[in-house]
Amino acid sequence: MHAMKGTKTASLILSCLLAIGMMLAATLWSSAASDAENAAQGCGPAAGAGAAQGGCSCGCSDQQPAKLQALLPDIRDANSPKMAALYQAAVDAYQKRQWEPMAASAREVLSAKGRTPNEAAFGHLLAGQSLLQQKKFEAADAEFARIASIPIIPKDRDAYRGTALFLSGWAKFQRQQYPAAADRFAAVLKQYPKLKIAANAPRLATDALSKSGRASAAPALLTSVAQKAPKTETASQALWYAGVEYEREQKLAPARQAFQKLIRDFPNTPPAKAAEQRIKSLGTNGKSGAVAAAKGSCCQ
Repeated sequence: MHAMKGTKTASLILSCLLAIGMMLAATLWSSAASDAENAAQGCGPAAGAGAAQGGCSCGCSDQQPAKLQALLPDIRDANSPKMAALYQAAVDAYQKRQWEPMAASAREVLSAKGRTPNEAAFGHLLAGQSLLQQKKFEAADAEFARIASIPIIPKDRDAYRGTALFLSGWAKFQRQQYPAAADRFAAVLKQYPKLKIAANAPRLATDALSKSGRASAAPALLTSVAQKAPKTETASQALWYAGVEYEREQKLAPARQAFQKLIRDFPNTPPAKAAEQRIKSLGTNGKSGAVAAAKGSCCQ
């Protein structure tokens, strides 16, 4: 019975920890998002058709804490008061930007007697995220790497390992190790496309591939992801960035196909509305009028 309670608690904690991961990801790169990228993500006043007309919004990360708070009641109802309290302490520390208390929560989890494998993985994710926020990227990456060898219960294994792989990619990206970062983001897309945090990987994979001189590999990767995990937010983002990358390469026919599939598969969503505007900008003479927008950023 104790093992079952521990498993349930760890699963509840994981669902909220994933929200921290997404909040971390959005906070780290949203300030460099372009108007079209914000529209594809569906955030900010420039979302949708307005973005295509030159609007700009850089506040995507501001929406994340509300999503995180909506998940907190699950933790308060957890069967293990101690683990729930440690999670709550970590969240409070994160929101106050107090990284040492967050690390202390991680150390307490990792030093607890009788901790489950899931709880150990949770502790390493907490520790790694605390180190990421302190810009100790190599040490953070080491924490994420430890999760691969932990015997996490099968139903939670993909969520823990996929999240760790994504955050490892971000640590590599921050250290300007772009080939390794690209490989990790690509692995997230190939192995864990249905994870919520994977929806952040298409843009980062595209950026990392570009910075490592492999930009031409991005469209094929992204279109394959959209086929493997259809109807997911990851597929929506993958189709958007595939279209943008095809457009950048002046391959207008496959760019149009990617945008059209996005519109068909995700009708009436902000990414689809942005794709509709993007299609209108595709030239008929072999040139695209939106390449500059695809490459630029108005949120520096």
